[in-house]
Amino acid sequence: MNAADAPFFEDRNFQIELLRLTSIHFNEIPNQQLQQLRASQWIFFTSQTAVEQTLLVAVPRTKIAVIGAKSAQKVRKLGFDPTFISSVETEKNMHLLKQNIF
Repeated sequence: MNAADAPFFEDRNFQIELLRLTSIHFNEIPNQQLQQLRASQWIFFTSQTAVEQTLLVAVPRTKIAVIGAKSAQKVRKLGFDPTFISSVETEKNMHLLKQNIF
């Protein structure tokens, strides 16, 4: 359960305890992928998890597509403007965008 869902259960007298059960460790981006990333015209984020690590090495001219407002907010916080924000927070909508671009 996440913090956003907790009030629903608390309102129904459930005792809630939020525990972080996972952690994420980022590996260094290998040089070849780093060069490809910097040469890319588009970056597609289907999760906000890798936004910071990726945009720290991206070039400002890169167009960015995201799923959801939270990912868009994180992109903006790092000084980039999303070119596309999916109105439906699913990967399916993102795949449709890719088909229209390419």
